[in-house]
Amino acid sequence: MNQKITIELLKKYTNSSCTDEEKAFVESWYNELAKLKNKDDLADEDLYEVKIHLDRYFNSKKMIL
Repeated sequence: MNQKITIELLKKYTNSSCTDEEKAFVESWYNELAKLKNKDDLADEDLYEVKIHLDRYFNSKKMIL
C-alpha cells in the first residue's frame, strides 16, 4: 500500500474509526519517527511537512473545544 500520513488519517486514527491497516500504518509511521528523532535521516522538508500536518490537526481540535 502506498499511503501517506494526512490530517484525515490522523483524525480517523484518534477517533478510532480507521481500518486495522490504517492503524498499523499510522503506528508504524510514528515508531519510525521516534527512531529517526536523533538521526539525520529525516530531511528538513519531511520534518516541516509533519509539523504542518500536526499543527493543523491540533489547531482544529482546539477550535472545537
